[in-house]
Amino acid sequence: MYSKKDKLQMKSDCIQKNTQEGRVMDVLLKRGKITSIEAIQKLGNTRLSATIWTLRHAYDIPIETTYKTVKTRWGKKVSVGVYEVDIGVAGNMY
Repeated sequence: MYSKKDKLQMKSDCIQKNTQEGRVMDVLLKRGKITSIEAIQKLGNTRLSATIWTLRHAYDIPIETTYKTVKTRWGKKVSVGVYEVDIGVAGNMY
């Protein structure tokens, strides 16, 4: 029987590394979470929600969305989505 960690790693191995999905999955496995601004700045991915949808539906990766409130540079409060995989599973893989 495979553990959650093993199953997630096997699913991740099916994703090509030089694609948007592969780059986002690599960040999720190493850090456990990613936001849109991080995806734009670090990966050049301006469509993170679409990439997450593909990972969830095409590769069956369990990614949760949580929201945190942050202030913009003008002081307005906005909600930002944070996409996460289980830290217990992903964080211990490397």
